[in-house]
Order: sequence, then C-alpha cells, then structure tokens
Amino acid sequence: MNRDEALLRELGLWPTVSLLETKILIEGQDAFARPHAVKVTPPSTQPVSHGQSIKPLDAKEERVKETKPEESVKSTGQLTLQERVLSCAACALHATRQHALVGKGNAQADWLVIAESPSTEEDLHNQVAIGSAGEMLANLLNAVGATAFENTYHTYLVKCRPVHNRPPSQEESRACRHHLLEEISHLQPKVIVLLGRTVAKLFLELDLPLTQMRQKSYDFRGVGVVVTQDMGALLRQPSEKAQAWRDFIFAKKILNQCTQRVGSDDTTNT
Repeated sequence: MNRDEALLRELGLWPTVSLLETKILIEGQDAFARPHAVKVTPPSTQPVSHGQSIKPLDAKEERVKETKPEESVKSTGQLTLQERVLSCAACALHATRQHALVGKGNAQADWLVIAESPSTEEDLHNQVAIGSAGEMLANLLNAVGATAFENTYHTYLVKCRPVHNRPPSQEESRACRHHLLEEISHLQPKVIVLLGRTVAKLFLELDLPLTQMRQKSYDFRGVGVVVTQDMGALLRQPSEKAQAWRDFIFAKKILNQCTQRVGSDDTTNT
C-alpha cells in the first residue's frame, strides 16, 4: 500500500476516488479544467484599533519564518495582533468567551484555512484546529500533499466562540474583520480555503448555496479563494468526504498555478 492509498483509506475514500487524480495533482500535470475565477470586490474596512491601518495585501515586507501559537502575527504597532485580539471588545462575544484565538501555523504558508469560529473544545483549551474536526482537516490536507501547521496557517473568521456554537452574525464578522485582514496582509498566502457556507457568505459577501460556490476560484485581493464544507458538518455527513477531498484538490490546483505564475515572473525579471 503506497502513501496516497493509505491517506485515502484513512479518510474513508478508498476506493471511491481515483488515485490517478492524486498522482496527477502532485506531479503537476494538467488533468483538470482551468479553474473558473470569479472576481470579488472586497468591502471597505474599518481601521485597526490603536490607530493602526490595514496594510495592502501586496505590501512588500520581510515575513517571519514561523508563527508560534502564543506569538501570533506581528504588526507594525507596539502590540501584537494576539494582544489586540485579547483586548478587543468590538462586539458582545468578548463577554462570553473563554479565550480569543488568532491563527496558528507557518507565517510563510502557501495555504490559509479560515474556519467559522473556535469550537467549544478549541475555546476551552485555547488551541486552534483540534479535536475530530481538526483531525479531519489535517487528513484532507495530507491527502493533497500539505501538512497542517507546517505549510499551512489556520485561523477564524471570528476570533471568539459564539454561545452554543451558533453561526457568527454579520455584525460580529464585521467587528472582527480587521483582525483577519491583518493576518492575510502579513501572510500573503497563495490560496485561501473557506470552511463552510457561513464563512464564504460573510467573507466574500455572497449569499449563495454551498453547491454553487464549490469548484470555483474567487479572487480576493489577488489571492485565489476556494470554498468547501465545514469540518463539523463533514463529520456529521461522512458521505461528503469525497466531495471535500475534490475541493482540496481544486485548491491545490489554484496553488500550483499561482506558484508557476510567480516562477515565470521571476524568470522574466532576471
């Protein structure tokens, strides 16, 4: 049994999906149709608290090699993003949270994965992407050649857990948006994966069924964005694993195209 087959068996996908798809993906052959890009105009944002402004995504600056969970992404202000999130009271969620969680992973990651909000378990333990949902996400990433937290970065649309794990509201998302945009600005990922319809609706401001948003590449400030199923929903509906796996294959395709384009630009400039 080779590694690819073992990963698919662990996900419960073998032999539902073809190993040929994984082999072609990893070897970079063009086995799939060119992703359909949809342009999304980002909404205007409020300035970051403490008088700091959001940097444009294409800002040129040296990026930190790795971000430890307790450090968070650094800003140009005197406070780290972690410190500002911990002191944030922009919405009512700060009054009921156990912890406020910013992202975790490699600050030079090509992959940025955005979940809805911390789960009850993540909020309790102050840890990002843990439990059964975190394991499912790690397995899906492994199945397309990525390793959770090593070449990926995981964060939340809303940094505080809503009571009873309800979906965050539009007002809560907007109140927390500048924290997320600051993470994106510093990370400069090559592909963004949105976990679930709620995240896609609030992040992209598109009110469409999940089925209509999948297998499309949305453009957010020059970065390809892919929508897939929320991991909690995937645990409740294991029959959807194969489709989620194909969503991650599609995201890897976007990443590969971005990497090839950057390499081509570098060659042209030398």
